[in-house]
Amino acid sequence: MPAGSTSVSAAGQSVAAHSVQGGMHYYAAPPPQKPGPVVALPAAPAVFVGREAEADLVRAVLRPAEEAAGPAAVVVGAVAGLGGVGKTALALHAAHHAYRLGWFTDVVFVDLRGYDPDPLTAHQALDVLLRTLRVPAEDIPTAANERAGMLNSVLSALGREERRVLIVADNASSSDQIRPLLPAGDRHRLLVTSRHTHPDLGARLIDLETLAPEAGVELLRATLDAARPGDTRAHDTPEAARDLAAWCGGLPLALRISAAVLVLDPGQSIPGLLAELQARRSRIDAIDAYTHLTGTQRALRATFDLSHHLLAPTHRRLLHLLAISPGPDIGLPAAIALAGEPQPAVLDALRDLTRAHLLTHASSPTGSRWSLHDLVRDHNAYIADEDTLTADAEAVVRLLGYYAVTADQADDHLRALPGTPVPDVFADRAAALAWFDAECDNLLTAIRTHPSPTTAHLASCLANYLGERRRFDEAIAAHGLAAETSRENGDRDGECIALNNLGNSLHEARRSAEAVTALTAVADIYREAGNRLGEGIALNNLGNALLDVGRYDEAVTAHTTAVGIYRELDERNREGRALNNLGLALRAVGRLDEAIAAHTAAIGIYRETGDRHREGTALNNLGLALRAVGRFDEAIAAHTEDLRICRASGDRHGEGMALNNLGNALQGVGRFPEAVAAHTAAVELYGATGDRHRAGWALDNLAFDLRGTGRFDEAVAAHTSAIAIFRETGDPEAEQWALGNLAATEELRGQQGRRRRRFLRRRA
Repeated sequence: MPAGSTSVSAAGQSVAAHSVQGGMHYYAAPPPQKPGPVVALPAAPAVFVGREAEADLVRAVLRPAEEAAGPAAVVVGAVAGLGGVGKTALALHAAHHAYRLGWFTDVVFVDLRGYDPDPLTAHQALDVLLRTLRVPAEDIPTAANERAGMLNSVLSALGREERRVLIVADNASSSDQIRPLLPAGDRHRLLVTSRHTHPDLGARLIDLETLAPEAGVELLRATLDAARPGDTRAHDTPEAARDLAAWCGGLPLALRISAAVLVLDPGQSIPGLLAELQARRSRIDAIDAYTHLTGTQRALRATFDLSHHLLAPTHRRLLHLLAISPGPDIGLPAAIALAGEPQPAVLDALRDLTRAHLLTHASSPTGSRWSLHDLVRDHNAYIADEDTLTADAEAVVRLLGYYAVTADQADDHLRALPGTPVPDVFADRAAALAWFDAECDNLLTAIRTHPSPTTAHLASCLANYLGERRRFDEAIAAHGLAAETSRENGDRDGECIALNNLGNSLHEARRSAEAVTALTAVADIYREAGNRLGEGIALNNLGNALLDVGRYDEAVTAHTTAVGIYRELDERNREGRALNNLGLALRAVGRLDEAIAAHTAAIGIYRETGDRHREGTALNNLGLALRAVGRFDEAIAAHTEDLRICRASGDRHGEGMALNNLGNALQGVGRFPEAVAAHTAAVELYGATGDRHRAGWALDNLAFDLRGTGRFDEAVAAHTSAIAIFRETGDPEAEQWALGNLAATEELRGQQGRRRRRFLRRRA
């Protein structure tokens, strides 16, 4: 019933709406002979944004049976979520809305205080509800089961009068608090809020997540505007508002406290407030520092403390360890290593913490994973004392040890040649890659936050994976830290491994001059130590970097020396790699027949060792050399075979390279429509794998194909896009090349236009 209106009760009595008593909103007149409807409900939130979908779900639970689309079997709705996430606000918003629509004649509210030190028992909650429904105090039974029976008797009687009752039970911590409140029949409804999920109630469960960034910003804007219409601070600094919403973790309580600070001080800017908050050690302490100024009833730390004190000691301990562990989430094996407890105990604790909405559960190809909200992590990370610091350090060491051992085993799969025995921890190479995909962010965080010999080794285990996934910036950071850590610990071999991986990553990131410096240092160290295998590896990688900076003769020397070392050590597969790279250097200095011979020899070795992936790489390079001497049909065959290998192994970036070079070979024999298809697909694959620079080359090549088919306007557009990419990626030489190609294409387009005009004049 809308506030300020009247209606007629079953007894024919007029019932006036809306007075305020004790902070509650009552829509009831003094009780007549037969008591009329009662609506005792806290006020709905003045600002309610970002919860439209969840509000629809709650309304679907509250809808009367005759208005529902299906059978009304559900009479209970349970809104669950993290403390401060806005459960009560959602429940009150939905309850007021349902009352205004006339779905309920009576609405009653009880705060179960489930997370307070003195929560209401079901016995006490029944007393509150019965009194609110105007049962005389002297008639309320003292026994709990009798009170529950009386509640159902009262509700049944009201139902016979065509009255519908909505009970809102806020802040339940256990099913025992809720179960006696369940209404009988399908006329009445019970709406529960809790930080726990209660699957045993037969309720419609609605889990409330934190606000999306846009909704968080809108909450700030709406709150400021509601307090002072025309307050444009959130509109004037949208990026700062978004950063503040993100810093608050999308938690409505934190956002409302921050907004209250801004309302209190109209001169405070959002960037200024954010800077003050970020300057404090803890997010929670930073926000709580302002609660006494804003008059906010609940502080964040107190809100989380209420959840924390209800946990079993083992659960509190695990939550603390999860909060101090590196990375955004954790899988079950890692959690077991961190806790140092058996799997059943850890799994039970993870499930209980998830039910309490202190953890978020997600499924992944490698199994279940759990994560903490940023503010929950912050709260639990600082719940420690000196007695626990040693135990915390031991737990992190266990976790890092698990990561290092498992990453080593996964890397074995990535490096293994066909037929080579590998650890059976992973079923195959795909399973090892999936594990790296799931854990990579955790591993990188561990390397960054816990420098040690273990994490330096962990970085080396990530080298192949990061290269395959083309995450070169992260690889550079990880290997740089590993080199520094190894150097500080006097680990010369570890330093060389890290510098070698660093050089390769710099080379792939097109920072080749830096790569030359790093790899030269590695080669010198290995040479001085008499480590021939290490020297060969470093020289082979150094040759690639030298080639990229235009030092072609030195690249030929480096690769030739590497080939000799590998032959001396009978390292056949590595010899193939050096021969393949030598072929590239020989082609750069114009020794094309020798380049073809080197690539052909590399292909033979790879077929001998069963290394199909590297065979594809050598076929690609052979195709380039064959095209350079005009043997286009052989080049097309080589690139086509490489393409087949890349697709079979799922190497999408290699597939893009094969298609790009195949398109160039097709150009050589005038098969322009096929070349257009190949280069178009290459552009898409380079884009999907994040290789903007090579996408630029593929676009420039595509322009030649389009020109060959007379599609000059499209060719000009492709050249223009390539120029923009080369400018963006900082390659002035490639940019000048593409500019020259664009000028030539525009000239040809102009010639085509002139020829067409002459033809039309003659025809006319």
